[in-house]
Parts: sequence; C-alpha cells; structure tokens
Amino acid sequence: MITPYARIAGLTATALTLAALAVLYARADVGPMAAGHTAAALVVAEAARYAYRTAAQERAAAIAAERRARAHLSTDRILADRISLGWADLEDTCCLEHWASRGTAHEPSCMHWKEPTP
Repeated sequence: MITPYARIAGLTATALTLAALAVLYARADVGPMAAGHTAAALVVAEAARYAYRTAAQERAAAIAAERRARAHLSTDRILADRISLGWADLEDTCCLEHWASRGTAHEPSCMHWKEPTP
C-alpha cells in the first residue's frame, strides 16, 4: 500500500515533469502541446494539494483519537508510567547525585567526578 506522502511526492514529481515539458514545447513553438501540458501540470498539482490536505486531516483525526483513548487511562496508570520512566532515568545515570542534580554534579565515588578547583 502506498503511503499518502509517497502519493503526494509522486504527484508533485509528475506535475513538475509536465511543467518542464510545457516549457520545452513552448520554446519549440508547439503552442497546443505547451498549453495541454500546462493544464495537465495544474490539474496534477491541484491533486497533490488535495492529497496533502486529506493526509493532514487524517493525521489530525488519528492524533485526536489517540488523545481521546489516552484520556480514559486511570490516573494510577499514568502515575505508574511516570514512575517507571523515572526509574529508567535513574538506572541510566552513573550515580545518584548525577540524577538528583539533573546532570550537574557527581558523587566522589563516581568515575566522572572531578576534584573541585579552589
């Protein structure tokens, strides 16, 4: 299945190609072909714009549905998620002081600790 943004990219590339051909036909003094390719480029560009707006609306609807689904989570579940993220942050740090100071200090036993300068 083709993604909406791949479809938009394909339509945009087609519109640009048609516009380039219209310029080439206009330089070669083939007016009807230039006019036809110009009209086709405009139609395809409008289709790309429509596809972009549709994809943006679908994305906004999906985000709104996700937010509605998360709103029904209990506060206990949200709190448990925050606690687990906090523990994960604590496990990723080198020492407790580094975690408590939000990365500005280290404990003397930590391998990253530097002797303070007077």
